[in-house]
Amino acid sequence: MSDDHKLTLILTIKDRAPFTLRWITYANKISFPFKVLIADGGKDSSIEKILSQTDRFSNIDYEYIRYPYDETYAQYYGKTADALSRVQTQFAVVGQDDDFFFKEGLKKAVDFLSAHKNYIAYNGRIDNFIIKPDTNIPYGKDVEFIQNPADESIEDKTSTERISKHFRNYTHTYYSVYRTDVLLKNYETLCKYNFTNLILHELILSFLTVAQGIVKRENLFYLLRQINPKSSSNRVEHEKKGDYLDRMLIDSWSMEFSQFTNSIAEIISDKDKVNLEQAQQLVKKEYRKYLIPILAQQVEGLQGKPSLMKKLKCRVRGLKKDNPLQSILRSLFHNYQDMTDDTTRPRPIRPTSPIFKNVQPVHSFLTSEKK
Repeated sequence: MSDDHKLTLILTIKDRAPFTLRWITYANKISFPFKVLIADGGKDSSIEKILSQTDRFSNIDYEYIRYPYDETYAQYYGKTADALSRVQTQFAVVGQDDDFFFKEGLKKAVDFLSAHKNYIAYNGRIDNFIIKPDTNIPYGKDVEFIQNPADESIEDKTSTERISKHFRNYTHTYYSVYRTDVLLKNYETLCKYNFTNLILHELILSFLTVAQGIVKRENLFYLLRQINPKSSSNRVEHEKKGDYLDRMLIDSWSMEFSQFTNSIAEIISDKDKVNLEQAQQLVKKEYRKYLIPILAQQVEGLQGKPSLMKKLKCRVRGLKKDNPLQSILRSLFHNYQDMTDDTTRPRPIRPTSPIFKNVQPVHSFLTSEKK
């Protein structure tokens, strides 16, 4: 079996026809080589009509499935789990219609997992782009790309060590290429508990993964995600339920957090042959350490006493886009940060950068007149 036939991409969509059309048009343009299963939980019938024109997108092997409306997270989880149960390939990855995967990154994932049977998931860098000034449009003349730091691999021998490390340096595994049986099992667990909180949804998928096995991350172009579309699930959730602190005050939080803790602890107990109660205490202890800096930052915001650095950043961001001072001050600020410590931070991928050639095809597609 060729590598192209080892991976299926599950594209979950819901009533964002312009973004879905953008995704399928670009995939067709680059002859996306992997099987695509489109799981539609929306009401808008226009995209179904468009995708029925298979000759229009003849460079992609895709299947469209209409699901009941994603009125709740439970229905979304069920839709994704059902789609995964239909996958016939060895590996699977879940994406959304504001994502652009790099073919080479996905091929590297398939090659790596095929050659290293002890790894259960793989991803490269997850970078971003933003369309200005309106972040909620699929195309535009001004597109900025941002390169993020590469995530660390999680390769510790024991489940206990991996969970502890993951809490200390949390980065989600949502967009990783998985062994299909592992990813399906994760979503079946999510369906079992039916979390109403998107924070715990993301956390449990990631921690179920590292509890079960080792995960490889590499510093290469893998995925581009659009920042801040108003219709994105994270933004909608934040507007409805508030920040981390607000969501912890919701009545269902206590029960759902217990379910989160228990599901992870059960895997630790099984993998490391330790007492279940001991594993539960470990998850709670490490979660507290993870949570403290998040809450401290939010409390600082509630007190209305931002640091001098935050005030300066807000002033710079408030400058008009065509003001040359914004670009100069932003560059100076980045240089100052880089001189003060060795921390790797998100940085713009400028057209003058030698690595811009990697994002040039997406840039040309997003800024061209003809689509």
